[in-house]
Amino acid sequence: MGGCWKGKGSHIVHDNELDGQPAVLRSSPGGKSGKREEEGYRELFQASRDAVVITGLDGVIQDVNPACMEMFGLGKDQLLGRNFIEFYTNPLDGKRFVQEINKRGWLRDYEVRLNGPGDSHFHALFTVSIRRGADGRRAGYQGII
Repeated sequence: MGGCWKGKGSHIVHDNELDGQPAVLRSSPGGKSGKREEEGYRELFQASRDAVVITGLDGVIQDVNPACMEMFGLGKDQLLGRNFIEFYTNPLDGKRFVQEINKRGWLRDYEVRLNGPGDSHFHALFTVSIRRGADGRRAGYQGII
């Protein structure tokens, strides 16, 4: 299991080395190589057909990709600044999710029921990890729906 991508200036941790956690990629800062890698990650973020959401520790949405906007039927300006818990069909499920990810540090294929466009609802699977700042402290959550 543990796939691996190796890029210049990147540190690779195989998922099988982390007890089943998703792989972690960290780029070295600065330089032309770092800028190209950042642009590559941004391109991947934008082009992904899976919805990607980045929130703060408080659950407030800080960034989303186009697939996320399509999933919820809302523009980026309508998503940014909202608390993601608003999208849970049952807000208690959102609170349970936060407890679980804070306990484990990551979740894979965590089943949730979310509010979709209009009055629709849908089942989804989250793969989410805790995002850390440059100082190593928890900064928020990043996930794929």
